Amino acid sequence: MSRTEIGPIRYNAALAAFEARVDIHRAGRTFRYPCQVAAPLDMPEADLREALKRQARAMSDSPGLRAVY
Repeated sequence: MSRTEIGPIRYNAALAAFEARVDIHRAGRTFRYPCQVAAPLDMPEADLREALKRQARAMSDSPGLRAVY
């Protein structure tokens, strides 16, 4: 079982994208991923959070992309 935690979310107007650090806690370890979602500024927060989590989970499941802290 894993737990996902999203850090502060910022909007990068130059890229028209939201950015955040997403931590996945699994088996006593923390895997940290820098995530970015291209979306309009008025994207619903619930949809944004789900997109950030989905991106982090996809990176977490990819060999060689794990950052452990």
